[in-house]
Amino acid sequence: MSNINVKQIKETLEKEKASLINQLDALKNDKTRKGGAISADWPDQAQEVENDEVVDQLETLELNKLKDVEAALTRIENGSYGSCAVCQNEISEARIRAVPFATKCINCS
Repeated sequence: MSNINVKQIKETLEKEKASLINQLDALKNDKTRKGGAISADWPDQAQEVENDEVVDQLETLELNKLKDVEAALTRIENGSYGSCAVCQNEISEARIRAVPFATKCINCS
């Protein structure tokens, strides 16, 4: 790869992975009501259920991003990092810096 410091990108991805795992743990705690039981008040229960739906959506987004980050770390380890999954050309440095877990070049995205 041209001017991309893969070691620095790997460190960035590992920090992102740790952050995502912490966020997922916090979402799991929220879903399991570690902060307390569900409210006895009906309006409060309705709000809590609505919040649960938001938490579920956030969890899905975070899980997908975690998978992308882990896949990027795997590509670094096996030497395929930075190559477009579609055209096999090199992904630009600007794209890698913006989205370090990118799998496609800007032309194939």
